[in-house]
Amino acid sequence: MKIHFSVCKQQLNRLDDDIIASFSKNFLQCSFCFKDEWTDVYKYALFTDVDGNQYVVELGMKNHVECFVPEEVLQNNYFLISVFGGDRLTTTQETILVQPSGLNSSILDSLENGSLETTSSSLSDDYYRKIVDRYYCYRHNLFEIHEHPYY
Repeated sequence: MKIHFSVCKQQLNRLDDDIIASFSKNFLQCSFCFKDEWTDVYKYALFTDVDGNQYVVELGMKNHVECFVPEEVLQNNYFLISVFGGDRLTTTQETILVQPSGLNSSILDSLENGSLETTSSSLSDDYYRKIVDRYYCYRHNLFEIHEHPYY
């Protein structure tokens, strides 16, 4: 998944409105399209988390570049992004909202320590709850509606 940005002069603009889920890792990317002022300038993306910690990602010299979003900024409700390069050519800051996912830091700690007990699930009728005729939803996530696998 990509968050698309355009950079014109010193203005950073987000071009999409996709929903970002927290605790994503090596999945979310930013795509930047720079205008002429940024040609032949070595660029960096600056990600700032809620606590003010900053993470710099090199973008290089091209005018169409992509980079991964650091996982550290995806652990709260939002993060800030801006771009800088050359002899202090900078952009405005964009706030990116992050929606909570099913994961949280305590679950991640338990997974790393091996103290979280997991079980495998099979696709059976008692794992699903019937919504309408052919559609069922997982009991664990009532917002995800899927077609029943037996239809």
